[in-house]
Amino acid sequence: MADNSPLLVKQLTAEDFNPARFVQDVTQQCVGGLELRQHRQLIQQIAESTSSELKKNVYRNYQQFIHTAKEIQYLEGEMYQLSHQLTEQRSLLSSLCDAPPATAALQAPPPAGQPEPAPAAREPAPDDLEERRRQLLQLMDRVEGAAHIREVPSRYQVYESDL
Repeated sequence: MADNSPLLVKQLTAEDFNPARFVQDVTQQCVGGLELRQHRQLIQQIAESTSSELKKNVYRNYQQFIHTAKEIQYLEGEMYQLSHQLTEQRSLLSSLCDAPPATAALQAPPPAGQPEPAPAAREPAPDDLEERRRQLLQLMDRVEGAAHIREVPSRYQVYESDL
């Protein structure tokens, strides 16, 4: 049976290994209890050698495991910070969207005794507004997954420079 060991290892490590079928095949091949015990011992030897090989690999790569664990912990901290920043930004943007529009203040007449502001101070020039729109569209083209936002004309985009 010792010469069947590599064949048995190959059979046990096959992708389509079926334990029930394997046991059925072994019981059909073995004539007596002695052969079954020998087969069992051979499988135990393979299990022990596999276990010791796994332990050796863990010890061999121990420093790599430690380094990987530290990297994972560092990345986890950064993901937490990023999540916290995104939550803060979401709440800020929602509070900005819920705030009453400032157009009422622009439409109210100026207090008595103060001159009316120049038209350029009240409303940006059309060229400046068009330039801002163009910059926002370019930015949205660069942001992954944001191109579909422009497809709905009723949506508005809020530009936040750190974003």
